[in-house]
Amino acid sequence: VNPPVDQVLVSIVPRKKGDLEADVVFQLIHKWSLAGEDNIPPTIDWPDDSTRKKRTQEDMAAEASGYAAAGNPGDLPTESVQFGKFLLDASQVFYASAKG
Repeated sequence: VNPPVDQVLVSIVPRKKGDLEADVVFQLIHKWSLAGEDNIPPTIDWPDDSTRKKRTQEDMAAEASGYAAAGNPGDLPTESVQFGKFLLDASQVFYASAKG
């Protein structure tokens, strides 16, 4: 039995049948950037899971604040946000779409 996952990042990409060939969408996601230029991610030497430190609410709020400062976050919530079955603290939200 695997242990539970502490955190998962999910990207939701609206699609229409036949809009892209096979798995081209994943290549496009990896190339996308806020600046509109191709994103060429650096090679990352990921640490082994056994050496990773569990992040606190404060750690995640600081990270979200940094992301918000780097982009155009929109009108961020001031109260908790329901995201699927998860209730997020407002400090963890770093982008709010104008369309919700």
